[in-house]
Amino acid sequence: MATPVMWRLASNSDIQQVVAGATPVELMNPLLQYHLGIRLLSERNYRPAAAEAFDHATGAPEVRDNAFVLYVYALCMSGQRAKAAGYQQRGVCCVRRNVAAAAAVDLDEGDVRDRT
Repeated sequence: MATPVMWRLASNSDIQQVVAGATPVELMNPLLQYHLGIRLLSERNYRPAAAEAFDHATGAPEVRDNAFVLYVYALCMSGQRAKAAGYQQRGVCCVRRNVAAAAAVDLDEGDVRDRT
């Protein structure tokens, strides 16, 4: 049942082979950490491995948002709900701040599209 989880999270066996063959130094790459976290999540290895991998993966701009959500999920699934709640609240605030900043930039650039 690991394959459907990997597919849903934008990973696959080819990517997982790269992760499996990576050296410890290469595995420090946040994008590889993201795919490592996906594999660990698909294996239900939430703590500490998946949570740590997703935490490191938040350093990759390409996957930062998904890595953050999966980090909070892995914390919850590993019984660290209080820690997850703290991160979740901080993440929601950051998302709101980023959306507000993006809206301000759009308005500054003269974007007059209907936002309803």
